[in-house]
Amino acid sequence: RAPVTHSFRERGKEFIISNLVSIVRFSHNVFDLFTQKKMNQPGMETPMIDRSFGLKAVFFIFISALGAQFLTFAFQARSMNFTSHSHRFQVLPFFVLTVVLFFLLAASWWWSAKRVSSLYNIDIRTAARRDLLSYTPLLFFSLFPLLPHFFLDSTDLLKRMVLLGTGVFAAVLYLKSTIFLQIKRRRMSRFQNLLQRFEGLPLRKKALLLLALAVSLYFAGGAILTLQDISFSGDEPHYLIMSHSLLKDGDLEIGNNYRNRDYLRYMPGETKLTGHTTDGKYSFHQPGLSIVAAPVYALALLFKGGGTVLVIRFFMGLISALLSLQIFLLIREIWDNDRLALQMWALYSFTSPVFFYGFHFYTEPCITLLSLYVFRRIRFGRFFSIPQLLGLGAVIGIFIWFNDVKYLIIAAPLVLYSIWILYQRHGLRSRILSFLLPPFILAVLYYSLQYTLHGTLSPAVIQTTGDIKSGGLFAFIRSTFTDIPLRFRLETLAGYFLDQRDGFLLYSPIYFFGICGAVEMFKRKREDLFALLFIISPYILISAFLTQRTGYAPQARPVLSVTWAFAIMIGYFLAHNGKKFFRLLFNLAAVFSFACVYLLLRFPHALYQLTTYGETERAGSLFLKLSSLHFYLPKFLPSFVKMDDAHWPANWYWIGGIVLFTATYLLIKKHDFSLPVIAHPVIAASCLGLFFVWLVLFPRTVLLYPRNTAFPSGEKIVFYSLGRVARMPEPGRFVLPEADRDYVFYFTSWRRIRKFKLEWGAEKGTYEVELRYFDTVIFSGTLEDEWKETIWTPPDVYPLNKTNLYRITISLKNTSTVATSRNPFHLNLIPLREGTNNRASSDDVSFHE
Repeated sequence: RAPVTHSFRERGKEFIISNLVSIVRFSHNVFDLFTQKKMNQPGMETPMIDRSFGLKAVFFIFISALGAQFLTFAFQARSMNFTSHSHRFQVLPFFVLTVVLFFLLAASWWWSAKRVSSLYNIDIRTAARRDLLSYTPLLFFSLFPLLPHFFLDSTDLLKRMVLLGTGVFAAVLYLKSTIFLQIKRRRMSRFQNLLQRFEGLPLRKKALLLLALAVSLYFAGGAILTLQDISFSGDEPHYLIMSHSLLKDGDLEIGNNYRNRDYLRYMPGETKLTGHTTDGKYSFHQPGLSIVAAPVYALALLFKGGGTVLVIRFFMGLISALLSLQIFLLIREIWDNDRLALQMWALYSFTSPVFFYGFHFYTEPCITLLSLYVFRRIRFGRFFSIPQLLGLGAVIGIFIWFNDVKYLIIAAPLVLYSIWILYQRHGLRSRILSFLLPPFILAVLYYSLQYTLHGTLSPAVIQTTGDIKSGGLFAFIRSTFTDIPLRFRLETLAGYFLDQRDGFLLYSPIYFFGICGAVEMFKRKREDLFALLFIISPYILISAFLTQRTGYAPQARPVLSVTWAFAIMIGYFLAHNGKKFFRLLFNLAAVFSFACVYLLLRFPHALYQLTTYGETERAGSLFLKLSSLHFYLPKFLPSFVKMDDAHWPANWYWIGGIVLFTATYLLIKKHDFSLPVIAHPVIAASCLGLFFVWLVLFPRTVLLYPRNTAFPSGEKIVFYSLGRVARMPEPGRFVLPEADRDYVFYFTSWRRIRKFKLEWGAEKGTYEVELRYFDTVIFSGTLEDEWKETIWTPPDVYPLNKTNLYRITISLKNTSTVATSRNPFHLNLIPLREGTNNRASSDDVSFHE
């Protein structure tokens, strides 16, 4: 045993000694950053305390102390409540955390300086001096004492503290990544090496690499939504049920499939779909997508639940990956620049709206891919054989199978443009017939199918209601021109771009710079600009004329099919813009565009927002998430739902801003400048300050749908966000028809109400109930066929815009067999005036039958 013990002890000693040596060396290296070398004799150096040694040490001690205070406050926040939420200074945790953070920050500083010194071949002290500025955002931890002044509950406070920490961390990373970009003597970075290696690959390998990467990212996006129980919605399940009918029944009659609820193979079990059919038999959707996806659907049926959904989403990811590859090839052919093509590939493919349609089952990604492919081949093709022309014609002929009205508006100008190119540039007069023959044959086949199914050749026969219009095509055209006010058509056109619910410019502001790109195209390739406008303008204008909106689908569905034209314009901006200021704006827009993708994946329900007739909600769900109790972002954003938009001033401000943006780009001359090193900390501090006031300082709750309520006592209360479940048939008397959930009631009053009479219970049923005022428990217990009441004196209120804010929360859990929907729970909330003769004391909860 002795040798084993001795060996173990020896190894332990070696381990301890080696670690002590490492710590001493590390401490020496860190201390060395605070010193400078003094030359006594040639070749001899002695350490000398730097004049700024004290300032550096004080700075790191100070930010370490701020971080320690921030962390101790975060630990205390868990136990805070509405009536007690002050910070308690604790000496020992503060001291320990300060020491730990000091060494961690010093280690980070030393490692970062060493890393930059080796990469950029500069002295480590120079690197450390430059890197010191990257720690200035930690000074914003000094603002955390402001957060308890706007306290609702501990959960909200912790969320805001996490946001503050995230913002500070992001600012530190930004400064670390930008400060050393100012150093001129830098080596080629790894990223530059990767780009050079990519440029050296054969085109086929580039295409396969980009295709695989795009499919992986689209599949990841679809998986994220599937894991959040986001299934198919809108028109998606109705396209899929046609695929199901083709596979299982061998026909397109889907009435029986709706009756048999065959859609439950890919939808949640409680789903009940209303059939999208004409006369209860055939779908009013065109079958093109369903036919193409039928083999994939057969594969998907081998799986269950989320697996079925993922297979179908993988298929759409493959379609969108092919689309993104076409963008890469197109930009590469225009400028012969792999880096620009790669940049546009990433910007177009992984921002809204293209990214989210990469895992949604709609026709638009297919048409976007096909139309871009035809344009690229016709515009940049050098030789066209008869088989190639037959193939291109067949691609255009497929359009009508996806939608015989909507996509015909893209196909027609694309055919005319193709004929013009073939005739003018290539002189292929005799071969044009080869190009036109396949669309003609496919159109004959499609309308033969339509006549067989619906008994008519009219392209307007199928309406979204599933009814066959009396009067046929002429009646449809007449109603189209006379039944819709012009105002709605113009608002629809503006909404495609600017509406905060489904306008794609707000979710992907990089497309604003398509305007600048159009200016550059007009200067250099006027013919191509006019060609693009000729192809896409009829589709956008006619869609707006018909007032077609997105519906229950991701943003920008009506214009997705022509977004590739806007991508070309952005490419012209990136290739030819010589105005550094606008390039900086574009970089900010790109960051925001990718941030929107993250936020929409984080809150996927913000993808599906109706803007059709009858929709009265203007606010975009995502922008509600970016609002707070004191700041309502949607009122500053444009809205073009089918309401009276004349009294929504943000619309005019944004339209005027776009005009000003365009005029500024036209008037400003080309220029270049480089920001000084100190400019980046100023930018970071400004952005972090805005972030703090916007998203951190105030509670993250948003009050919506105010409902003014007058009580018999004369008190007036405004209730907010009542929702569709809780009903208030009389002032302050709520009917709660659902159990196993929380009901939250926010309300305000101009005059502070000192007492409330609270009554809660149900005539039948057993419930576990918890009643809270903010996070203070008023009652917690079990009620069985009974009511409770109390006179409640709020210990405090939340001051909100010269009013007093209150919050009552009731949690219900039904533990009996009595259905809450038939025997609902009740909550009565009655404000009392001073001097009212109260039945119950303010401290006791009483019982009455």
